[in-house]
Amino acid sequence: MTKFSKVLTVLAAVLSVGFMGVAFMAFATRSDWKGRDAELKTLIQPQKDQIDRLNAEITRYENRLNDAKLSIAADLPAIQVRAKNYQTSLEALAKKSAELSAEIAETSRKATIVSDEAKLRREEGVQLANQLAELRGQRAATEVEKQKLTDLLVQARGVLDRVERRNRNLKSDQSGGGDYTEPRSDDPAATPKPE
Repeated sequence: MTKFSKVLTVLAAVLSVGFMGVAFMAFATRSDWKGRDAELKTLIQPQKDQIDRLNAEITRYENRLNDAKLSIAADLPAIQVRAKNYQTSLEALAKKSAELSAEIAETSRKATIVSDEAKLRREEGVQLANQLAELRGQRAATEVEKQKLTDLLVQARGVLDRVERRNRNLKSDQSGGGDYTEPRSDDPAATPKPE
């Protein structure tokens, strides 16, 4: 035999043993398709029942959805009318709000004017109070000055009266040739008379 045929014989033997190992492994780990088929059939029935139940629910929900669409379609004009009414009310409220804002601004402006006027009047009142206090002070000073002048006038009249008496006494002593005597302090004629 040739070398080539020997290699092919050994190769065929090795492949035969390998194929036999694969066949043995396939036989040892094989699946029981008949048992598996029966098992799958028992699982299919509950799933079919669930699918039927879900289809019924889908149909029921589709009916409810269609009813809701019809209800919405029927209510849509009324909703649009209400929306239009709300829009009109909103515009009226916005207009009223703008009017009130203008009125508040005007009232605020007037209040500011009144506040400024009151502030001016308070300042004038303070000025008048200061002037009044100054005038009262001047009046008090004038009263004191008046009292001093009255006292000086009384003193001056007293001095004038004494001078006139002395002058008369001197004239009478001069014409009578006698000695001059000083008037006594307890003499009523010597004290000045207030007016």
